[in-house]
Amino acid sequence: NQDVQLFKHKRKNIFRKRSEILSDVIKNNFSKKSKILDFGSSKGNLLIELKKKGYKNIYAHDINKSFSNFFKRKKIIFLKKKEILKEKFDLVIFSHSLSYVENIEKILKILMKIVNENGYVILNCDDVSKRPLIFTFSDQKFFFEKKMIKNLFRKFGSIKFINSNFLNKNIIKIKKKKPNKKKKILKINNQ
Repeated sequence: NQDVQLFKHKRKNIFRKRSEILSDVIKNNFSKKSKILDFGSSKGNLLIELKKKGYKNIYAHDINKSFSNFFKRKKIIFLKKKEILKEKFDLVIFSHSLSYVENIEKILKILMKIVNENGYVILNCDDVSKRPLIFTFSDQKFFFEKKMIKNLFRKFGSIKFINSNFLNKNIIKIKKKKPNKKKKILKINNQ
């Protein structure tokens, strides 16, 4: 459960949960009509915060399928992997979940299919250059720093890193998907 830890503001004596911080980032950048998927949602703290802020079109996905009943009680749609591929989203969120995926290349291909033409991806993860102790976390498969994120997502679209007064050892970025460029086909009539 990543929402147990409280983060202190850089200059003020204020503490907030990760879900509260990220829900404010989303509120400041995305309409309440946005169709949002939290990929690796765990117990859904972020989605619950978004629901409190008036977001209704929110979806959860987690490798732990036992969360599906929990989300049903919270009136949040839980999608299995096959169901995700049938949907299109305005925003896909990876809040400390990208480090745990088995195959990042496969995830990027899935993102290209499920994110709308002008959709976004928010990635929140530890920055190893600011917090090298995360290398000791044996359950994570991947570790990131800003340059790695830029290289990983360069084909996906433009990157905007967000500075946070709370998550100063984390990378928060919004990535815009590049619009699909349809190839023009020239037809020649031979008459």
